Parts: sequence; structure tokens; C-alpha cells
Amino acid sequence: MSSLAKLMILYQKTITGSDLVYSDEIAILNQWGAHISIGYDLELVRSADLLVYTQAIKDDNLELTYARDHNIPHITRSKFLALISTGFDKTIAVAGTHGKTTVTGMISHVLLQANTTFTAHLGGHLKGDLGNLLYKGHSFFLTEACEYERAFLDLKPDIVLLLDVEFDHPDSYPDINSVYQAFDRFIIGIKNGGTLLINANSQYFLYKTHLTGISSFPNSIRILTYGDSPNMDYSVCNPALNSDACYSARLVSSESTLFARLNIPGHYNLYNALACFSICKTLGIPNEIIKAGIESFPGIKRRFQNIQTTNGASVFIDYAHHPTEIRAVLETAVTLRRDRVICVFQPHTYSRTKSLLLDFVASFSDADLVYIFKEFPAREVESDGLPAFSLYEHVKESGKKTFYFANLLNLASHISELLRPDDLLVILGAGDIDMLAKLLF
Repeated sequence: MSSLAKLMILYQKTITGSDLVYSDEIAILNQWGAHISIGYDLELVRSADLLVYTQAIKDDNLELTYARDHNIPHITRSKFLALISTGFDKTIAVAGTHGKTTVTGMISHVLLQANTTFTAHLGGHLKGDLGNLLYKGHSFFLTEACEYERAFLDLKPDIVLLLDVEFDHPDSYPDINSVYQAFDRFIIGIKNGGTLLINANSQYFLYKTHLTGISSFPNSIRILTYGDSPNMDYSVCNPALNSDACYSARLVSSESTLFARLNIPGHYNLYNALACFSICKTLGIPNEIIKAGIESFPGIKRRFQNIQTTNGASVFIDYAHHPTEIRAVLETAVTLRRDRVICVFQPHTYSRTKSLLLDFVASFSDADLVYIFKEFPAREVESDGLPAFSLYEHVKESGKKTFYFANLLNLASHISELLRPDDLLVILGAGDIDMLAKLLF
């Protein structure tokens, strides 16, 4: 939402808005010239020519209800995003359960190196001062395409990069088959003559090709694959782990090979880099520019971000809120460990905790100590699933040394006294748990 607001400010529109709590993002928007209220402000709605709302709010939201009752034009964020995309020559959509923001950021960094005229709409902030919107022209519109509430179905992209497909939004989908069906519809929406670049190691791709082979995809588009096999259109070869938990590898296409040493840690980022490579080769960007963009990519804030040292211990924060993401982050932490890996996790939504409970329990295997913090409910109430305390009970029953806290100040005090030199603390979650790092002393 915030990056779309920034783009509208650059389009010389007057932007107002509201949110439940104050945040750094609101401070940034105010600096850009927006007027954001904390809590409802019907006066701002009354003066609006258009109200754009996120699908994450409830249908009985006071401002949305007011707009409906007073015939003020209103539109979902996803439909607004789709309308914006029509003002560009081509739309590139990055979809999938994990890695969208990192890959979109990495692609945008290569496009910057190539002096391409493009605009990138990100779900997170690039490290440094680049932020979550890059506005460099109208040749390409590069955006994340989120499956939540089937929002991505409003887009009609020219190029789709599909990273993976997992069950992540139980409040939007009853099961994995319904998720697959939504992605099927998304792919059908690719423009005739467009391109689908797809992770051929993903369960979704394997499921699709097991049914009827590659012909299960629309024949009106070009299908290109990437993954760890040389039989794929783009592949990664000879990965090597460096001392800083970053990897290097050869990225291979049918026509050339690029050796890249990543600047961001984690084995999973090799495949993010490969995904970026596949898009950039499809766009015709030379290898040397792709290499420069990938190797200098600074990463995304709150993605295994090393933010400080406390009592000699390294403190990282990460947005991970799905078991697959937690497991990947902790595997990366182990490669840097000199003593203990301590994990603090805040579950995000009750429904996700309930639906993926056993997967969450298993995801903490690489942590020496686990701290479960009170859930970030977002748009939900407890009757929608399970609270964080239930997750704590199950992790503890699995034999893992586990603790539960509901008060952030108490948790910060406890962690501060616990940490010793050479510990590695990882703070995980998509809610407000990142505030913990600011309280450590």
C-alpha cells in the first residue's frame, strides 16, 4: 500500500490514508507529503475522489462502509495495482509463496545497473536509501503478485516469474488444491505471447507436469524452467558456501554461464539469484550487468538482517512467518554459529498457526533455544485458529527447550541477561516482534 501511495504522489496526486498504529512507514509517507491518520478519519474519506483499500481489512471497516454509503468510488488494492500496470509497456509479475520481495528487489537492482526505464513496486524495503518504490520510467512495471485473497488474479502480466507454491493463507484457501487452482487461473491470465518462468523443482510444477506434462500449461505462452538440473532452461551449478554464509555458484543458460558470488547469506538465495538471472536473460540483459547487479545487491530490510551486537552476540531479524521460511533462516544461522542459536518467533495470524502447527514445531530443529512470543493477530480473532501459547506447548512437548512470553519488555530483559558472546539471536515474524531488537541492552 505504501509504495503505491508514493507512486501516486509522484503522479502529483493528493494522498490521505489511515492505519491502526503509528509506524516508521507512516513517518516516511508523511515526509513524502501524505496525510496519514492513526485510526479512522471519515473527514479524509469524505474529501477523497477514490478510496483504495487492502483486502486485509474487514468488510465492515468504517471508512470503507462510509465510502459505500456515500457513493465515493472505492477499489481494492489489487484492482488499483492492475490499473496502474496498464500505463506501462510491459508488466513483470513475481509470484509464489516465498522470496517474492527479495527476488523483485534483486531484479530491480539489475535493472538499475542496466539503466532500464522501469518502475518497481516492492513489499519490503531495499537496504540503503532505495526504499520500496523505484520509479525510473514506463518500459517495465515490476511488481510482486500476492495470492492472498486471490489478489493476483486482477493482474494480466506479460511475464510471470513463479518461485514456488505452498499452503500459506488458510484464511483464503481451504487446502493446497484450491491454492493450485488459483495459480492455474493466474497463469491463464498471462497475455498471449507472454512468458512464464517457473521453478521446476517446485511441488506445483511437478504436480502439473505429472498430470499431462508441459501441455498442462496454456499453449498461448512460452514456458521456461529454472532449477538445479541441467535439463532446465536455467540452472545453478557448483554451489559453494563462503565463510560469511553467502554462496557462490555458476548460473547457466543454454547460451552462457555466469559465475556470481552473492552478497546476501543463505542457500535459498542461490535460487532467488537464479530466478533473477532467468528474468534478466529473458529481457536480454548482458551477463556482465546481471553479475554486477546480483553481486552488489544489498538485500532487503528484515530479511536475515544483521542489525546489532548485544553482549557480544549477533542479533538478526527476519520476516519469516511460515515453517519453510523459519527452517531456511535457522539453517543459515547454523552456518554462522559459534555458540548457541537462539530463536524468538512471533506467530502471525491464528489460522496459520492452527493449519501449519506440526510444520511449525518441526521448523525449529536447528535452534538451541526457542522463545515463542504472543501472536500478532493481524486481521483475525482467536476463534479463527490457535494462539501462540498453543504453539509453545507443542514445541515444548517435542523436547525442544522452549519459553513463552506475552510481554515485550519482560522478554527483552530476559534475552538481554541471557545473551553471551558468540551467541546468535534470530528474531522472526511478520508482526511487531522486530521492536524487540530496539529494547535489547
